[in-house]
Amino acid sequence: MQIGALSRALGRPDLARDYFNRFYTEFPRDYRHYMLGELLRELEAGR
Repeated sequence: MQIGALSRALGRPDLARDYFNRFYTEFPRDYRHYMLGELLRELEAGR
């Protein structure tokens, strides 16, 4: 999750998306699942 956040902050949305997707699928019961879904939607929208 931290790698995704750092990648996003450094302007690497492709890398952030990859790490967020990996976390999202590997840990579906994690309490951050909803927030991560929102971040993925933002990255897909190009924000």
